[in-house]
Amino acid sequence: EYDGLTFRVQLQTVTGLSTNRQYVLGLPCRRPLKDTDMLRAVGMADGMTLILMGTDRVAASGQGDASAVVEEEEVIAAVNAPGIQQLGNTCYLNSVLQALHSMEELGEVLGRYNPSSPNDSDHVLVVELMKVFSQLSVERNTVFPMKLLAAFRGRFPDFGQLTEAGAPMQHDAEEAMTVLLQDGVSRCLSFPMRRTRRLMDGDTVVQEEVTEETLDRLQCYIDRETTALLPQLLRQKHSSVERGSGDDKKEWLEEVEVNGSSPYLLVQMMRFAWNQAEQTKAKLLRDVAHPNVLDMAPLATPELKEQYEKKRDYLRKKAESQGEDTPMGQEELEVVEGPTGYYDLHAVISHIGRSANSGHYVCWAKKRDQWLLFDDEQVSTASDEEIRRLKGGADSHIAYMLIYQARDTLI
Repeated sequence: EYDGLTFRVQLQTVTGLSTNRQYVLGLPCRRPLKDTDMLRAVGMADGMTLILMGTDRVAASGQGDASAVVEEEEVIAAVNAPGIQQLGNTCYLNSVLQALHSMEELGEVLGRYNPSSPNDSDHVLVVELMKVFSQLSVERNTVFPMKLLAAFRGRFPDFGQLTEAGAPMQHDAEEAMTVLLQDGVSRCLSFPMRRTRRLMDGDTVVQEEVTEETLDRLQCYIDRETTALLPQLLRQKHSSVERGSGDDKKEWLEEVEVNGSSPYLLVQMMRFAWNQAEQTKAKLLRDVAHPNVLDMAPLATPELKEQYEKKRDYLRKKAESQGEDTPMGQEELEVVEGPTGYYDLHAVISHIGRSANSGHYVCWAKKRDQWLLFDDEQVSTASDEEIRRLKGGADSHIAYMLIYQARDTLI
């Protein structure tokens, strides 16, 4: 059973006509198809003749905007940004591939990949991944990742499941991202996290346990109080956990702190919750604003905060001293290496629809300071305002995974 939005996405794949410009007529209900309509409920059946009306982007823009479309095509060609062919409900994988490819350092990591067995399925998958990344770097035409898709489904058979009608099933982009972040691929995203648990007696620490972990992402849980990314991550920094059983059960205070930096930072917006009644991952539509620049200092350990501040102080002094001659007898400013703790928003995987395993996924990525929208084989320019609108709300594209890139300058 499919809804109207899923049907529109399939029409977009075939016709290239955006879902928000489609009008599907000819249904027994005698009105245009809505995104929330269940196809059988409105009388849609096999062999039925329907009418699709709509205008493409150029026609809708008007003749006066034709030069703007040409300029957009020139921008896309200049940054060499090909799309990836839709191969049957593969938008979830295409969006992840574009997001990963946008991280330049990942190519270097894959180049150093050393398989334990050259013939195993992991090796085949990584080799095909490297080939697709190479094509995305040099090709100007749409990339067809058929061998990669075969290797991906061979390594992870669940992604090769079919619907009752025999069509490939849609899947969760986060699940695809998770399985691909292995074999060294996650090194660009991995960072150390310190977890401190304290058993308290009033204000006195009775027992303390400290563990170090390596994570490949931060997770932002969404509840009624969530309005913005960083405040929510700060709320999650402190929590309480119960340990033990029976009469020995005690409540411990837990604090999690970032204890190192990485070239990129992946943030997963926990947009989906399991709906037991419908047996599906239902979507949380609440608005959650994400910053263009994420300051990691509030989430860091005291030692890492000190590194951040030293670097920032050095950059401030350097900026103040630029253009000034060094006074006689005064030493030049000593260079301070290390991270600033600031991260720029670099890529976004967004989703439209009400379930993780339906709807449509796209990738928004920044290349040469220009935002681009990668919608399978379709590539177009995007604005900062469009990226801000991905915070949530109505049935529109909503940010699901955010990739931030470390910056070595002040805000």
